[in-house]
Amino acid sequence: MDITEEGASMHFDVDVKGHINVTQTVARGMIAQGNGGTIVNMSSLAGRMTLAGIGMHSASKAALNMLTKTMAIELGPHNIRVNGVGPAAVLAPMAALLPEKTPEILGPRLVIKRPIECNDVADTVLFLLSPLSCMMTGETVTIDAGITAN
Repeated sequence: MDITEEGASMHFDVDVKGHINVTQTVARGMIAQGNGGTIVNMSSLAGRMTLAGIGMHSASKAALNMLTKTMAIELGPHNIRVNGVGPAAVLAPMAALLPEKTPEILGPRLVIKRPIECNDVADTVLFLLSPLSCMMTGETVTIDAGITAN
């Protein structure tokens, strides 16, 4: 009940429009070079599930996940793969922005009982950029220590 137009715009400007602007710029260059390529969008577990207090964040990340699929379809004919990563709360300063009850809500659902670190996300991005994932496109890989499995 506390969503403002300003807050909603900020989330969609950063999470959706920002990815559109960067992807279109990068994709144009990739298409011009004719060698294909790989793009990885930064989403969030919030695009798959939500908590009270992060409605606009969840909505914008869900939109980004669908945009990732659309980009994959549109850029695939140019041999450009588009995927995303959707981490849960990462052990980083931005985690302080999460609702206060997040640790007690998500903590018991962790299957792997350690915090998700920045390197865990970076390793997944490197995998998606590598030839090891050459047949993956249009996916948002969840990095959540098993939260959604539980």
